[in-house]
Amino acid sequence: MRRADDTMLYRRQFVIGALATAAFAAKPKAPTIWQAIAPAYAAHASAYDPDAFPFKAGPLVTAIADKAKAATQLETAKKLHSLLKVDASAGLKACDSGETIRDDRPPRSPEETIKQRCGDCSELAYVVLTAAKELGLESGTITLDLGNDVIHLLPFVKIQGKKYLIDLQTKEFGKGAVDTSSGRVAFTYESLGEPGKPKVLWESTFEQSVGDWHMEWGTYLGQFESNPARLKQAITAFRKAIELNPADTHSPQKRDHSSASLVNILMQKAAKAFDKQDWAGAASLFEDALSYAPSTMSKDHLASLHENAAACRYNSGDHEAAAKHYDEAFELTGKKEYKDSAADARK
Repeated sequence: MRRADDTMLYRRQFVIGALATAAFAAKPKAPTIWQAIAPAYAAHASAYDPDAFPFKAGPLVTAIADKAKAATQLETAKKLHSLLKVDASAGLKACDSGETIRDDRPPRSPEETIKQRCGDCSELAYVVLTAAKELGLESGTITLDLGNDVIHLLPFVKIQGKKYLIDLQTKEFGKGAVDTSSGRVAFTYESLGEPGKPKVLWESTFEQSVGDWHMEWGTYLGQFESNPARLKQAITAFRKAIELNPADTHSPQKRDHSSASLVNILMQKAAKAFDKQDWAGAASLFEDALSYAPSTMSKDHLASLHENAAACRYNSGDHEAAAKHYDEAFELTGKKEYKDSAADARK
């Protein structure tokens, strides 16, 4: 039965050291340092709700939708753009631009964006989506890579099979315009993908676009890299984004980055609990680490986490729980030693 203190300590140190390299293999561009987040922004962190539906029309969106109603869907879409575009008298302004996802605050709701009368590109897109839904228009978004680490979100409506961009940052209906460090890039939907044009990363329906909102929450919460509670929220947000929009290629990487940060914290806490011979506490932390393990973690490292949890559960007197962890380690690696340890635990 592999439960001796020396064996346990060796395994614990091995996994912590391995995470420092293996779990961060897919680490994306480093976000803003979490300690630098303004207190006013940090206060919003507890407001995340994974079950929230952010694109529900409130009184401000409803009022805009009422003004946009016209005889045909195309006329309605054009009127919606003319009411909200940046050069309209009551239009929305682009602020916090330069990135699709602002790292130093969570995303605003459509109602908040209208109240502030400004937002970044994704927040302006969310207003369009919500108003279009209220008007009975089929809508969605296009996520673009403009180069230089700049991502842009474009809303569109679909009428009789044709997509029409409603980018509030441009004055012309059906077109999009984006500021980049190299100047202004103008394009139409049909021209996307041509040489020298922005690259389409993915296209989302209205329902899938809700995932972008959750991804923004995850990006914000993921900056709290020394706060386990916030990291768990971030991982929940990324998991929700992936569930809603499987085409999103960014959320899995961001989830794994937050997961690796969280697992390292949990492992350090587990090491301290182990040193105090708090077996139940250490086991719980190892199990928590397993539930948040990044997809980049190898099967051997996952098995080591199970072995650590098994040893602690055995020492706490819960032999059946220990055996189940050894079973999991055996399923992951096929190593006979884990199968034998499971049998020993059940004796």
